[in-house]
Amino acid sequence: MQSTKPSNAQILKRLRDEFEQQAIVHKQMIKSQNEFYKNSKNLENQRHNEAMVKIKQDQSDRMKALKEQEAEFIKQITDIRSNYSTEKKKIERKHQHDIQMLEESNQLEEESPATQINDLQEMVPDAVYAEALITELLKLQNKNINYIRYEEMAENSKKIRNIADALDAHVKILHSTLERIRI
Repeated sequence: MQSTKPSNAQILKRLRDEFEQQAIVHKQMIKSQNEFYKNSKNLENQRHNEAMVKIKQDQSDRMKALKEQEAEFIKQITDIRSNYSTEKKKIERKHQHDIQMLEESNQLEEESPATQINDLQEMVPDAVYAEALITELLKLQNKNINYIRYEEMAENSKKIRNIADALDAHVKILHSTLERIRI
């Protein structure tokens, strides 16, 4: 009768077989991990490259949009400058025409013997000044007296007297000029 007990050689052989199988499984696991790492790295590189291409494309699109916008701004500036130049030329022509008309009218006035017209033209600025004096006088008179301090009231009454005196002088000049014209 043989014993069913395994011998040492059989145990050793079985252990070697298990060890070899574990070594093969371990090698396959390492190989699988390396392939996974390699595939992950390739996938990561691919995603990175795609992202970089997209970033470059977006940047290119933005630069194109900026160049288009810049071209539009330059066109608008050119149009504005052109319009400004045209308007400036029109104004200069109108100004030259006005100067020419004034020179012609001055020549006609110099030729005419009536000096009363010149006196009236000199009175126009005086009349404008007199109107401004009257306006200022009315403003000072219409101020709310209840809220004005004594110093301000004294200053305002001094201004009113000065304006009234200036206005009287202009009225006298106006009357004397009108009398000269009637003579």
